[in-house]
Amino acid sequence: MQLEKKVSKEAKDGIIKKNHILDIAEWGCLRNKDIKCPEELYLFENRDNKRKIKNSPIELIKILESEIEGFGPTYLSKVLRFAFPSKFGAIDTRIVRVLGDGDSDSKQKNWFSLKAINRGNGWYINRKNWLEGYSRWISILRFLKELLNKSKFDCPHPKAFLTENLRSRDVWACADVEMTLFSYASKHINSNMNE
Repeated sequence: MQLEKKVSKEAKDGIIKKNHILDIAEWGCLRNKDIKCPEELYLFENRDNKRKIKNSPIELIKILESEIEGFGPTYLSKVLRFAFPSKFGAIDTRIVRVLGDGDSDSKQKNWFSLKAINRGNGWYINRKNWLEGYSRWISILRFLKELLNKSKFDCPHPKAFLTENLRSRDVWACADVEMTLFSYASKHINSNMNE
């Protein structure tokens, strides 16, 4: 929660700080912590540029990808998730395995064309066409967010999110939908491992 609060506050002005990048890596338990990036990353050059790219997952990810060495798809998407939780969610190997092209043991849906691969040292998202797959994932999250909010299906936010003004009572953000689907994917993968 505190990480989202710090990152989203700076991101409103189009700035992501290196210490936030390192905090995201630490929070997510990134295996390889050899990360290089400038002290401050600037997402928007001016107001017109801000309007143009603020909603575009591909444009924002391209900026992050060009500035951050050592982050792959999952961690690049985590930056956007913490910076703009109302508009973005992370893409993660568990989500890809269950809801994307997946892997043969875990696949449930085929909502987007991303694959997760395991070369013996953990799961990774295949970088081939990952930007298009991530953009589709964000479209899915935004669609589900709108659907849930219109249907008056209240989001069960932890109280701390409300007291810290990170969420509005009962209103879904893309990050909330992503966390729910991550939980679903995790339960599915864990149940397959126990069979």
